[in-house]
Amino acid sequence: MLDLGQQMADKGFWSQNEVRAIKAWIRDLKHIGYQPPLIIDKQRSMKVLNTYPANKTAICITGQLDRISIAWPPTQKTLLESVFGNDTNNYDLFYYVSTFNSKKDADENFLKTHLQPAYGILYHDPPLNPNVSTNYFDLREGFTPNNLFQQLYGLKRCYEMVMKHSQEFNITYKYFMRMRTDHKLEISNRLIQIVWDVVKKENKVVIPYDASQLDRYFQPKLINNGKECDRFAIGPIDKMKYYMMRYDNMNMKGLKSLHAETFLYFTLNHYNVTYYRILLFPIYYYEV
Repeated sequence: MLDLGQQMADKGFWSQNEVRAIKAWIRDLKHIGYQPPLIIDKQRSMKVLNTYPANKTAICITGQLDRISIAWPPTQKTLLESVFGNDTNNYDLFYYVSTFNSKKDADENFLKTHLQPAYGILYHDPPLNPNVSTNYFDLREGFTPNNLFQQLYGLKRCYEMVMKHSQEFNITYKYFMRMRTDHKLEISNRLIQIVWDVVKKENKVVIPYDASQLDRYFQPKLINNGKECDRFAIGPIDKMKYYMMRYDNMNMKGLKSLHAETFLYFTLNHYNVTYYRILLFPIYYYEV
């Protein structure tokens, strides 16, 4: 430090009085027994600073703004009590939520004041024109291809947000959960245990049956019909990448339908992603 101070004075940036002041300051530090901290390399320092759990989960909420103020509180309660041991350090929350068709100020106020995400974006739907390999969408009445494009675009952007956050803050996420804004999750501890055993021990993505596939006794009507539920999923983050990044894969060779669930089934099989179907489906909040 003294050498640097003297060089600053020699170049005319400091005066000799400033150099003498530095010398006196260092002499006083030695007199009181001050010991400077050890200098460690960047890689080691990042490991010291990163005290996050080894099995941390990224939760990504996407969809339209409506009903999030109703759906998220019970979902968070279920996740905290049954999945994360009432420890919020075990997960980080992200959202990429659209204002499209938003009707209630309460939902936007809730999003901005109660969610406390690691990162979140509330956005207006941008114009989209992706490259697609088929024009068959099998849409519900009243829906357009743009509805699907916006949905898949939100998934992609939320996943990219998580990856960017992971790199910038040196956080390793092992698991990834996708929730829709208008769904809540209320399942038993036993079912939660089954889900986590499949995710952690079998390294699979867990996807529930679509509600339309269940009969009045809540049993599957059809098996392997290609219509997985595209509203909730959890799995190892490397496998969930293919679930979340489908917006970039709408021109895959052999793809014959862009129906949301059929496209999901096609994508997972294309990338050899093993998944487990379970009798679990989030509860949808319809407008009253």
